[in-house]
Amino acid sequence: MMIGSCDECSRVHDLEMEIARLNEVIASLQEELKESVRKNRMDSSNSSKPPSSDGYRKPKPVSLRERTGRSPGGQPGHKGHNMTIPHLPDNSVEHYPTECKGCPRFDECRSQSAFECSESRFVVDAVMLTTVTEHRRIDVICPMAKDDDNKMSGSFPENVKAHVQYGDSFDVVAGLMDTYGAMSDYRISELMRAFFGVTLSPGTVVFMTKRCAEKVGPALKGIREAIIESPVAIFDESGARTDGELGWVHTSSTDQFTYLTLSLKRGTIGIEENGVLPQFNGVAVHDCWSPYFGYENIRHAVCCAHILRELKGIESFEPDHR
Repeated sequence: MMIGSCDECSRVHDLEMEIARLNEVIASLQEELKESVRKNRMDSSNSSKPPSSDGYRKPKPVSLRERTGRSPGGQPGHKGHNMTIPHLPDNSVEHYPTECKGCPRFDECRSQSAFECSESRFVVDAVMLTTVTEHRRIDVICPMAKDDDNKMSGSFPENVKAHVQYGDSFDVVAGLMDTYGAMSDYRISELMRAFFGVTLSPGTVVFMTKRCAEKVGPALKGIREAIIESPVAIFDESGARTDGELGWVHTSSTDQFTYLTLSLKRGTIGIEENGVLPQFNGVAVHDCWSPYFGYENIRHAVCCAHILRELKGIESFEPDHR
């Protein structure tokens, strides 16, 4: 009996050890499952993942602000904003009573100021037009000249070089559409033809954009230096397709200036190419992307929006967490 009891105890002990081991395996698998579910449910609304990673599963927009109990829209006492007239009217159209149309005394009433404007309404419209300026070089044979070569000619302006060319306004419009509007060169040429009745090839648009880039070069350098000298600056990067490849737009900005550069690298190489953060000495505000923390000689501030998203994720995936 004693020997049997010892065997029984040993068997029970082994079973308890096996149960403990299996419980550990179950707990580990549960943690892995929870982590897998968490990662599967992560998106730009509850983590630091960029919106571009959401794909076609765009999360429903949820405000990170707490409810105030106030109704939406402007609050009592808030000064409203209305559309304003950009300048004095170019034309006026008068609308007389229907009964006055065809009246034989209409001109008499108008001459005697019998009519009075009771209300004015304005329509602000856009006019797409082109102007053509002809530059004419004038030749003259001067009767006052003392030598035989008495023929004189005027000179064209330095920027008027071709027989027919586009003016600076087209450079500005093409540059804005290309950079600020992020439009393709082909689409810009199509819109130019539709709006202004001129034919600009995509190659001409590229040339115009490069010419604009050369003109704003000094201003860009000044913006870059101003951000470097600022006490606080914001840094970020966003994916962009360029020549069929994934590139990264690196941004450095303050409340007054924004400096953008394009790089094929997202990390330190792209940050170095941007050139602001490596020379910056103030407080750098950014997300949790690790390359930013590689710059140790500055103060770092993590973007509050990203912290709120992370907290929202914890609240969603760990409801029992305290």
